[in-house]
Amino acid sequence: MFCQVDKDHVICMPDVKTLYRVPLLLEESGVYNFLSTRLNLIQKSSYDESFMIKWRDLIE
Repeated sequence: MFCQVDKDHVICMPDVKTLYRVPLLLEESGVYNFLSTRLNLIQKSSYDESFMIKWRDLIE
């Protein structure tokens, strides 16, 4: 690219109709996993998807 940033470290976010869609796009693209690895955050042993299911229901 045109700067000293790795291609894998660039987060692309398309235009969306509602701001509530952004967390879903970030989850789908793996940004949360990338950030937790990059920042050495401790992940819970089990991931509770119920929150994201409720979030999907909210925007639909």
